[in-house]
Amino acid sequence: MAFILVPPSLHIPVFHFALLALGVTISPSNPLESDLEISYQVRISDPIITFATSSTSHKLPRLLLNTILQLPLEGQQLPLATISPNNCQR
Repeated sequence: MAFILVPPSLHIPVFHFALLALGVTISPSNPLESDLEISYQVRISDPIITFATSSTSHKLPRLLLNTILQLPLEGQQLPLATISPNNCQR
């Protein structure tokens, strides 16, 4: 499960389809939600990895131990990230 907390962007549909093609279940969230609502969504989705930007990462729960990768702003390339199976085990 991947929790995605990013503002609207042209990169996001491509990112979602890439994760879906890898067989990842995604749980997208609206960055305009309250911190309490986002904490609740994180708790019920129980993500293995979380994707956020610098403008939305402050809304994630402080005790979230999962990996947070920073997505770029408009006009920048998506960073390449390698996630080994060892990083995805609980």
